[in-house]
Amino acid sequence: MPFRNASERSSGGLSTIPAFQLAIWELVYDGGTHDLASGGFYVTGGSTTARAIAQGWLSSLGPDSPDTWNLTLLTSASHQDFVTFGN
Repeated sequence: MPFRNASERSSGGLSTIPAFQLAIWELVYDGGTHDLASGGFYVTGGSTTARAIAQGWLSSLGPDSPDTWNLTLLTSASHQDFVTFGN
């Protein structure tokens, strides 16, 4: 089953896909602010639902939470890249 289809069946539906990407970009490019409305990376448009979901996830993180998780990027020249995380 393609990842997109699996995500459609998740509790947030299609909005969780861009929300996850926004949250990743915020953590990678803006560091500790966890705020999609300000800082080095901020969002000014797009889906308000996706922004709200991403901001909810980011707001639930403690100030040192990103340091307790390991993000791993799996890349392939012939298949879709994939991000995993765990603690």
